[in-house]
Amino acid sequence: MEKERFTLIEGGMTPKRISDCKKRLELCHVTNTRLMGVLAMYMRFELEDMPYPCIHQFFYFDAEEFGFESYKSVKGNDMHRVYEIGGGMMGGLGGTPVNLNLKEAVHLLKHFVNFNRERRLPMPEGISEYGFLLNMDDELSEPDRYILNGKICVRPQNDYETVNYFLMRCFGKDFEGADLIAKPGLSRDLFPDFKMGTLCKNSIDEGREPGEYICESLVEFDNAYHLTVTKVTVSGRRVSDYEKVNQLTVSAMEAAMMLSRPELVNVYSLPMDNSFTVDRSLSKLTEGAMISDYPGGKLFMIFHSHNDHVAKKEYRLNEDVLGLYYVSDRQLICAAYSKENIWVLEKDLAKASIRDRLKPVARYEFLEPVVYEYINSGFESFDEFVAIISQNEE
Repeated sequence: MEKERFTLIEGGMTPKRISDCKKRLELCHVTNTRLMGVLAMYMRFELEDMPYPCIHQFFYFDAEEFGFESYKSVKGNDMHRVYEIGGGMMGGLGGTPVNLNLKEAVHLLKHFVNFNRERRLPMPEGISEYGFLLNMDDELSEPDRYILNGKICVRPQNDYETVNYFLMRCFGKDFEGADLIAKPGLSRDLFPDFKMGTLCKNSIDEGREPGEYICESLVEFDNAYHLTVTKVTVSGRRVSDYEKVNQLTVSAMEAAMMLSRPELVNVYSLPMDNSFTVDRSLSKLTEGAMISDYPGGKLFMIFHSHNDHVAKKEYRLNEDVLGLYYVSDRQLICAAYSKENIWVLEKDLAKASIRDRLKPVARYEFLEPVVYEYINSGFESFDEFVAIISQNEE
C-alpha cells in the first residue's frame, strides 16, 4: 500500500516541530572511518503529523579539529538530493557504511556535541531538526561501547596499516583515536611542542625484533614540514610501544620533492553549445566525487571506495585519490597518478552520458603534478598551458 502523503494547507493548523511529532528510525548507518579521523552518519526517520512523510539527516564528524562539523537534511523523498548529499559527504571517506541502532547513533552524536562544547566550537545549523536526538538516552555499557568502536573502525589488514593509522592519529593529536589500536597506558604525545599535524608520507622499515618498525614520517606541523623518525612496535595488530628516535625540519621545497610523483593527463574537447549539465550525473564515478567550483570550470575529485593505501609499507596522504575531472566550457581534463587509475577513468568516461560529445585531443605524462597549476593559471586551453610551461623549462 502506498504511504500517505501530507500536504500543508495555508490557513490550517501550524505543523508540529520534528521534536514533537511521532517518528520512527527506518535506517541509520555510519562510515567505518574513525581511524582516518572523520565519520559521516546518515539517519532516516519516518514522521507522523508533518507536512512531509520523512526526513533524511546527514552528520559529519571530525575527531581532530572541528568535532560535529556539518549537518544537512532532506525533508521528504527527493532521492536525487539525498544521493547528492550522501555522495558529497561520504564519497570521499573511502569507508563502508555500517548499520547502527538508535542508541549507538545518539551516543556518537552526543560525543561530538560534547567535543564542540568543550572547545567552544559552534554547532552546525539545523538544531531544530536534530535537537530531539540530544534529549535521548545514549548510555552504553562497556561491551556496547566495544561493539560500537568495532563498527566505526576497520580492522587493520597488516602491521603496516596499524602503524600508519596510529601515527596518523598521534600526529593529529587525536589520542582517543590512537587508543583504539594501542595497548592501554601507552605514551602517545612524543612531539608535545607541536600542535595538530598532518601525516603526509610515512616509510616503514623492519626493526631488529619481530613486530618492530622504524618509521620515517614527513609531517606538516604549524605550516612547516618536519621529518620524524620513530620506532613503533606492534603485537596482535595493536601498538605496544612507541618511541621517538629523531626529528628535523625540512624546507617546503624538500617536502615537495619527497611528495612529488608522475601525473597522467588525458585531454578531451567538448562542444561549445552548453547542452549538457555538469553535475554529479556526469558519470558513475562523479556520483560520489568531491566537487569544487573554479572561475574557469568545475573540478570533480574522485576517491577510491576504500582506504587500502593505509596498509602499504609507504603511505602517502593523497593516495586515496583515484583521479580527477576538470570540466570547462571547452575541455574535459582527466588526470590520475598511475596507468591503472587513468584506465579506470577512461572506462568511466566511455560509459558516461556525454561520451559521444568527448573528442580525444592529447595524452600527457608529467614528472610531477601540473593540473592544479593549470586550474589556477587562467588559461582556457590545457594545450596552451603545456606549451608555455614547456618553454619555461627549456
